[in-house]
Amino acid sequence: MSSSTPQVLTPTEIDSARGDTAVVFLGEDVRPPGSDLVAIDNVLAASEAVAHLAALGRRRIGFLGHEVGEQSRTSAFRLEGYRDGLTAAGLPFDASLCVAREVGDARGAEHAFGQALDAGLSIDGLLCRDDLAAVGALRAMRLRGLEAPRDIAVVGWDAIGLAASLVPSLTSVAPNTVALAEAALDRLQERIAGRPGEGRAVTVGHRILVGGERAVPRRIGRLTAAGR
Repeated sequence: MSSSTPQVLTPTEIDSARGDTAVVFLGEDVRPPGSDLVAIDNVLAASEAVAHLAALGRRRIGFLGHEVGEQSRTSAFRLEGYRDGLTAAGLPFDASLCVAREVGDARGAEHAFGQALDAGLSIDGLLCRDDLAAVGALRAMRLRGLEAPRDIAVVGWDAIGLAASLVPSLTSVAPNTVALAEAALDRLQERIAGRPGEGRAVTVGHRILVGGERAVPRRIGRLTAAGR
């Protein structure tokens, strides 16, 4: 192809084009009928991340990094869990503490969060949609004389390697990637072997990786399957 524009196919488009090739979907997109999907429980994980911040004594907990306008399913699930976590902690939901970003990278998050801080945003805890949003938030804070976790405790998402290299190390929601890969391969092998029946949605575990901990792959996660 001569164009350098990324080509994005929806799960439905992939399913319609795959022919007899076995496919297992990963993540939060809507799976096509009869297909298998493996993911973590984003709603529960976000709620637990808020509980972690609340346990640190944070009472004005914000959310950073969802899309401006129509939200992705990933953002919608994590925002739902964010609200659930606030409710469980006895904290009110305040839409003004949720900061969207125009561009879904660290620079976009830095710009959006910096503007919000300059406009008077006052929070002491922050759940970020992903670790890149958290990296942008930390830079915006540093440029304004704010430190984590002294002024704002920050939680990212995905536990990417870069997050562990920050000072202080970033606390992050860490999916059990080993369990995710194993579950996906199990479903794929069953499909290749001709397993009959409807597709299944499989949920694997996660944990809150507190800054400074070393991420150790684990074989055992919270694993559930539901036929749909």
